[in-house]
Amino acid sequence: MGNARARGKTPHEAAPPSERLVYTVPEAGRLLGLSRNGSYEAAKRGEIPTIKVGRLLLVPKVAFHRMLECGNRDAGQEQRFQGVATLDRHGRGSGGARS
Repeated sequence: MGNARARGKTPHEAAPPSERLVYTVPEAGRLLGLSRNGSYEAAKRGEIPTIKVGRLLLVPKVAFHRMLECGNRDAGQEQRFQGVATLDRHGRGSGGARS
């Protein structure tokens, strides 16, 4: 049978679109009526939520649709950074007691 790459498809294109958890940047942009270049520009500005997997820049469907429902471009950012500790310029965690 062969793998997806042998058939000329990248791994994220191997699953049917309804089963994938992510869009490509151009796919997400197309849903917004953007061109390919406009899609990547919007992603670079943070207007489309993205994750990077290796060299692939992908758009998580959940974050993308949450962003659209909220009408707020920061909605996708919340999920991306949820639970990540923040460090000050000295490498200490913020918001907690110092040892």
